[in-house]
Amino acid sequence: MAVEAPSAVDTEEQASVRPSLRVRDLVFWVFFVVYTVGGVLVLAQGAGAVWAHVSKHFLDGLQLKELGAGYSARVASRMARASFQLPSGPSIALGYGFSLFNIVLAIFLLWLRGKDRTARLLAVAMVGTAGVFNLAAQSAYESLPLLPWESIAQAGAAITAALAYAFALVLFPDGRLVPRWRAPALAVLYAPFVAVVVFLALRMQEATRPIMLLLFFGLAVPAAGAAAQAYRFRRASTQVEYAQARLLFWALVPSIVIGVWFGATQGSRLLAAAAQTAGRGIAPDLTALRIFMPVFLLVPIALFAGLVRYRLWDIDRVVNRTVVYGVVTGASLALYFGVLLFFHRVLPFKGDFAVALSTIGAMSAFIPLRRRVQNFVDRRFYRQRYDAQRTIEAFSSRLRDQLDLEALAFELRGAAVRTMQPSHLTLLLKGDEGAMEWQWTYRGRPRE
Repeated sequence: MAVEAPSAVDTEEQASVRPSLRVRDLVFWVFFVVYTVGGVLVLAQGAGAVWAHVSKHFLDGLQLKELGAGYSARVASRMARASFQLPSGPSIALGYGFSLFNIVLAIFLLWLRGKDRTARLLAVAMVGTAGVFNLAAQSAYESLPLLPWESIAQAGAAITAALAYAFALVLFPDGRLVPRWRAPALAVLYAPFVAVVVFLALRMQEATRPIMLLLFFGLAVPAAGAAAQAYRFRRASTQVEYAQARLLFWALVPSIVIGVWFGATQGSRLLAAAAQTAGRGIAPDLTALRIFMPVFLLVPIALFAGLVRYRLWDIDRVVNRTVVYGVVTGASLALYFGVLLFFHRVLPFKGDFAVALSTIGAMSAFIPLRRRVQNFVDRRFYRQRYDAQRTIEAFSSRLRDQLDLEALAFELRGAAVRTMQPSHLTLLLKGDEGAMEWQWTYRGRPRE
């Protein structure tokens, strides 16, 4: 067999592509290092403010330092002033735990998948959110009026983090936009989305920051990401891509639920409170943000797991069971309180007897309800597995009545093709009268 040597044209094209790739990689790594160092410096100012709040000696040193000149005196003045208007202790601990987790996960992801486009976007996004979500650090950074270049740097960092996170969710896992339209049509589709992302990113300042964080990371971006991943897993070409898209879809659902709940119940009230406290610190009510931050960690964890494909099928099983038992538990509790309220309002049953009847009713309905919810989830989101299970059940029922070996062989062949989709299938039956063998070979996608 002769091997054709590469032509001079091919060699020149490859030589021209490699330097451009190297330059692109160098630009990314320089940007990522600068972006990460800037974020760490902002976090360090918040940590300095916390330490000044704890240590009187350190606070005295900062107040002495701010009497000097230069940018270091400005940083010392920020930390000293911010030490008197910090969030609560649990908020500080949660914020710095969230920031540290995101930065470590971003570095680890780049170490594993440093050349993957979506992994790079996600790493930039996680470093950005490490600073944006940290209210103590942002409070310290904004304790003095920002210089012009500081305002530009803050706005640029917020827009970069917002766009990187938004497109990381949309481009996951193959790095291509959906739907598969031409560039002009995609530009028209995504232009409003980019405009909303930039608008919300620029509003993440001072009193409105907690509200904008929840509206952006809890509603706008997860909704776009969930829509993109729903499109992907309905049209996935491989089982891995199908599992990746479905994994991220379910990881985004809790964030969307909290975002919808926040917007419907507390959004207008907190916006009014933020308008009243503008210029005097961050909005005081951070309960929704504290609930949201641990839930939001599911998104980078799911993206990380999907990109490195670490035990993807076990994670997929956990997602399935979490959805099913979460829905069943919520429905059972609703049934329990509904029956209890019915007994108290309509029937003359009260006290322990009504509680006992409600408990028995909820427990009796749990298993049938779980079976129905499991069938619905499998049929709607795990269609291939659901069809495979139905095929095996149908084959088992026909197996009891089938006596002809040749007909049985073709029944078995159909069940194997529909469930496992093999490229080649051989069936060998050995009995007293000799051996019987059937062979089938499939090209591409198996057909029955």
